[in-house]
Amino acid sequence: MRQYDTTGRGVFVFSTSETGTSWVKPDLAVVEWPDGEWEGNALVFDQSALQRRRMIGAPMMGIRSVCVARMPGGEDGRREFFRTLATSRWAQCGELVIVGELPDDSECAALRGLAAEFGVGVVCLEIADERLGELPGAEEIFKAGDEECAALLAELTPVRLASGRLKALEADTGETLGGEFGALFDWLAACLERGSVEEYEFRVSCY
Repeated sequence: MRQYDTTGRGVFVFSTSETGTSWVKPDLAVVEWPDGEWEGNALVFDQSALQRRRMIGAPMMGIRSVCVARMPGGEDGRREFFRTLATSRWAQCGELVIVGELPDDSECAALRGLAAEFGVGVVCLEIADERLGELPGAEEIFKAGDEECAALLAELTPVRLASGRLKALEADTGETLGGEFGALFDWLAACLERGSVEEYEFRVSCY
């Protein structure tokens, strides 16, 4: 998650399901903000660029649905892929982020084949399993400062296995899905109305 917000993108963290892995909501929503300029620690949107987007009917921002899994193998890898596909139907694209040691060539080829067919992106954050087990917990990483987080991210080697395909975003998605999705779109609408993203808003959690 922190690899996104530390590079200027917004991150919305969905709550974990009490019944286990959810096939309805992803782990994260990642937002590509509109063009803008940094004023201190806030990103202020370029209003003329927003107006041009409105005039041509282009999306105000990009929204990616992301599922994160410890490096799965075999059937587990396919299960995580199809969970990502199922939970990303509402977004412009879906992405599976797998963390751990890079799978073997046959499993990489299988994931690339599924990605080509269904349009889901796949990224591996490569790190030795032993070291992965030594990293801080998710809540601690969520609260970590940028410098501390950068040191942790430096230990992860990103390997993109496949890029996702973009699709149109329905205008009433937040209202239709409700719940945490409604909270996500309320957050985005508030940022657009204000014309900026404040420092504390780059990552938002439903926990």
